[in-house]
Amino acid sequence: MSSNAISFYRQHHRSIAALEASRCFAKTSIQSNGPLPLSASHPILTELTRRIESFNLFSAIGVAEAEVRHSRFIAWLLAPEGKNGLGVAPLRALQCVMERAGGRPWPGTADEWRECKVQIEADGMDLVITHAGLRCVIVIENKIHADQQSDQLVRYRRRIEKQYPDWSQFYCYLTLRGDTPLDTAYAAVSYEEWLTELSPRARLEQERDPALAVMLRDYIELIQKGPDKIGELNVFGILHLARTELKHSHFIAWMLAPQAEHDWGTAFATYLLDLLIQRGLKLQTPMQELQLEDALVRREREHVDILFISERHRLVLAIENKIGAAESATQLAD
Repeated sequence: MSSNAISFYRQHHRSIAALEASRCFAKTSIQSNGPLPLSASHPILTELTRRIESFNLFSAIGVAEAEVRHSRFIAWLLAPEGKNGLGVAPLRALQCVMERAGGRPWPGTADEWRECKVQIEADGMDLVITHAGLRCVIVIENKIHADQQSDQLVRYRRRIEKQYPDWSQFYCYLTLRGDTPLDTAYAAVSYEEWLTELSPRARLEQERDPALAVMLRDYIELIQKGPDKIGELNVFGILHLARTELKHSHFIAWMLAPQAEHDWGTAFATYLLDLLIQRGLKLQTPMQELQLEDALVRREREHVDILFISERHRLVLAIENKIGAAESATQLAD
């Protein structure tokens, strides 16, 4: 592999993964000797890299593909009287795309839907929205990458039909690409359709820096106050991640990675090494001579939470991360 290809891969591995997933370029063509399938300055690759590697909170905390976390966040968005400040806009946006897909209008006005109840993981179903006054129930089955089980949607529908026999019933199959449900009672809705409908309604903030600032503020609050005292709008609390050690480790690894979307480069890694030097760490290479731009960060290797590896300086920093748990007898020595 050419040095140019190696350099691009280390800096933009997520874009490479996206190219592979697109099936436009075979994996072997990317890893074989010779030039990249597209030059690093090609406008298509430049735009792809910009979109793929822009900051995203869910990727930063390692829940981009965690179905249960998505369901929790969706429930938080849909709750009309919740703390998100969006009122009924997310629910009405969902109503709009479901009506387009299923052809059946929902009962009630926007003001009436402010009284609905949103439940998550209700009797095995991802999300269930009920409105006692309107005698209406909405079931949302949420899929990120998993496939639907052969009779899953039918089982859920029959359960609802038995539990709410004389209510209006609506069923939504929410997926990344609007996949076709096996049960035709479900309206096929994609995340993109729903959020595209929601965006102008809620005037969602699209800028990158405010999102990064909010995430950092919330994480600092979590560390300073502890999981029991964070505010109601703290995103780590909303996603039930305040006590989840694996997600803390994922976030720390993201902050350490020189090429991550935060654009801090090696600042966090350097800061951490400085703290360790103050506590007696001796480095073979003086701190001011360290070049860590090509360092690698690995998660859960040989049961080590985080490994920060610089081949250039033959440096390995192993991090064992604990949130409330105690170390086992020989864990650190092992």
